[in-house]
Amino acid sequence: MPLASYKKMGMVLKQFQITYREENYVVVTPITLSDYFQAELHLVRTELVTDNSEYAVCENLIYPLLKEIWKLHKEQLMLWSHEPLNYDEDLSEVPDYLIAPKSPLGKLVLEPPYLMVVEAKKDNFTEGWGQCLAELVAAQKLMVIIWSQCCLG
Repeated sequence: MPLASYKKMGMVLKQFQITYREENYVVVTPITLSDYFQAELHLVRTELVTDNSEYAVCENLIYPLLKEIWKLHKEQLMLWSHEPLNYDEDLSEVPDYLIAPKSPLGKLVLEPPYLMVVEAKKDNFTEGWGQCLAELVAAQKLMVIIWSQCCLG
């Protein structure tokens, strides 16, 4: 089943026997956005329609913000857009965005991801969280395979 088929987090939790727990684990790190980026964001928000489609939100808001933050960490991390993530028939999808370690083999090689970004589909947060959790399960399983091949191999 494609990852987008997981409509609720409960489906993913049950399917993969994951224990659900809520915690505040995000460490807020203040950053200063460039004047150029702030002006661009203001222009986009005031002059363009940014919420009429999933693509408009992605192209005008999500990706530019991710890219601006990625620039601060570009020596260590890569920002990927719509890169396939395939574990098996049940766990395969194209996440909207991935942030992964920079590969020693060059920018064309996707290393196991640190972070995936999934926007809420059709303004449905419940479906967005279900898909995001399923993508995290796929990423975790891929990382275990890669780790076992390189480290235990």
